[in-house]
Amino acid sequence: MINEGEVILLILATGVLIWALINRKKIATIPHSAYLKSGFYILYVAFACTVFEALFWDTTLNIIEHICYALSMFFVLLWTCKMFGSDES
Repeated sequence: MINEGEVILLILATGVLIWALINRKKIATIPHSAYLKSGFYILYVAFACTVFEALFWDTTLNIIEHICYALSMFFVLLWTCKMFGSDES
């Protein structure tokens, strides 16, 4: 059964994805933005897997979803470390 909250989250994330694609040149000016963009794109895949796992491949998509959540947070962590980490070697 599809959870309405998960569908709403995917719809909102699709809006953010469209905005990010339209404004990709501005986003590219953020230092180390590749990490941040990768984190969001992977998070978007996780949201999509959450919705689609109710329709088919429930176990496989659930595993992919959780791997994507972990990878997404890893990329956000990398971006955070690059942005706010120490410059000392």
